[in-house]
Amino acid sequence: LTSVLLRDFTPVLVCREDNPFKKTTISTDELKQLDLVSHLTGDEMIYQRKQSLLATLKDAHIVFETNSIMMLLTLLSETDCVGFLTPEAFTRYKVLFKLRQITPLFPLQLIGVYLVYRKEMEKKPSFMQLLEAIKGS
Repeated sequence: LTSVLLRDFTPVLVCREDNPFKKTTISTDELKQLDLVSHLTGDEMIYQRKQSLLATLKDAHIVFETNSIMMLLTLLSETDCVGFLTPEAFTRYKVLFKLRQITPLFPLQLIGVYLVYRKEMEKKPSFMQLLEAIKGS
């Protein structure tokens, strides 16, 4: 198998536009007081980053976890919960789901996005075209 780092990203903390939490920045103490929704994933690196954040937040209230990005977006837009999205998901869906960004006053870890594929796929021109298109975006 071959692994290619596509890019790194920092998660974006979001909530609905009319969330009762009106501030544009948030401390760890303030975040501990809010209800969090979380995206379930089998990705070990994302899981480790999530556990690290939860250790920092200690008493965080995760009220719902889902493996569906659409359910996560719906929960964020229809409840007073906050949660993390990729920058691309926030940019793509913020208008449709009426979301706004909250800037953490604490550091968030970068998450690496990797593409893992069989080495022999590099012999296929169509795959290499796809790989170049993905890497270029």
